[in-house]
Amino acid sequence: MEEYRVDVQIRPITDRDYHAVTTLEQGQAKDRYPAAVFVRQMMTLSPHTFFIAISGESVSGYLVSTPVPGDPSIAWILRLRVEPEMQRQGILPTLLATAIVAILVRLALYLFLF
Repeated sequence: MEEYRVDVQIRPITDRDYHAVTTLEQGQAKDRYPAAVFVRQMMTLSPHTFFIAISGESVSGYLVSTPVPGDPSIAWILRLRVEPEMQRQGILPTLLATAIVAILVRLALYLFLF
């Protein structure tokens, strides 16, 4: 399968991104509430390690990571999503690279993907 690259901007999530990220988190689920709660909680708990990918004018993906409570040398990636039509365009590795740098700056030595 051929891989394409798009121009993507990675930045921390803001309140204006809430609806788009919640929609991506919800996916095909009928109930929006669990997605909305997760996104709002992570925006509050992990504001420095919750990143979104912007392609053009829209959110094309996101990544949520957090240090482990009680052991800041370990961090977890809790969610990593890319819009299905935007996959295989380099968004995922760009999100991962941004998260890794943010986590290392916070002195984590280990990063686990859950």
